[in-house]
Amino acid sequence: MRKLPIGRFLLPAFVLLASVARVAAADPYRDAGSSAFAFLKTETSARAAALGSTGLLAAGSMGLFANPALVGGQSARISATHNEWLGSAREECVCWVGPTGPFFSSLGVRFLHVSDIEMRESATSEPLSTFSAYDMAFQAAAAARLGAFDVGLGAKLLREKIWREDSWGFCFDAGFRYEPWPFIQLAGAVLHVGPSFTLADEPHRMPMSWSLAGAATGDLPGLPGEAMLIARVSKSIDSRPDLGLGIEYLPAGWLALRGGYRPLHDSESFSAGLGLRAGGWTLDYAMAPYASSLGTTHRFSLARSI
Repeated sequence: MRKLPIGRFLLPAFVLLASVARVAAADPYRDAGSSAFAFLKTETSARAAALGSTGLLAAGSMGLFANPALVGGQSARISATHNEWLGSAREECVCWVGPTGPFFSSLGVRFLHVSDIEMRESATSEPLSTFSAYDMAFQAAAAARLGAFDVGLGAKLLREKIWREDSWGFCFDAGFRYEPWPFIQLAGAVLHVGPSFTLADEPHRMPMSWSLAGAATGDLPGLPGEAMLIARVSKSIDSRPDLGLGIEYLPAGWLALRGGYRPLHDSESFSAGLGLRAGGWTLDYAMAPYASSLGTTHRFSLARSI
């Protein structure tokens, strides 16, 4: 089947979408930060992070954390990600995915740790002491292939501890992926759906969100290999809609070059990265600078076929 000429038809629409979204950006949402377990909204896959945080379609073998439908059709793999996040925050993710009878399943764990948080009771030059905080998520997902559709369900057991306060929670995910043609993919998901929980004697909501995404693969004029354009829109209960745009260029089977843009995000805009593949191993890297002198995040993902 003839490939889609991306450069001629989709690149102009891609640029127009980014420009319109940037103009539409508004002030911070009135309910920003009102839900807990905010780490669930960060991207785990380095590939997806480099592509404008588009894990809904681009998370690959780490789809367990972004869209349970991505588990469908996966060969057996073990994947891990290390995220050098803002300040002293560090995140580790490990998961397994593979076929199990007529279905596909995945198991994984995420761990986010923040150390040396300064504690003060008033405005002082020196803190009284320091403390740490962490979040954990134990996750499972299953998916089925229904013709051109993959559908999946996921569940999470969550734990959060901040200084002396801690709490447990649980939530669920549901998603789909649809491939109407070999060069087009569509996806959607509802994530983090669960009851509220109590932390420090205060009720908190889960960061429930919905997401939609689309991707097109084809040729770029005058260049070897192929490219993919991807776009994702999402909305969490405690934030305004977010838009992620990405482009991945594969000049050779062992190399992928990536770039992304988030025109509506308060502090993150451009991202970039690359992927290397050889001998059953896949290594992905992503970097994303943040505004307001927050620094730059770095993600490394490593996957191995088994």
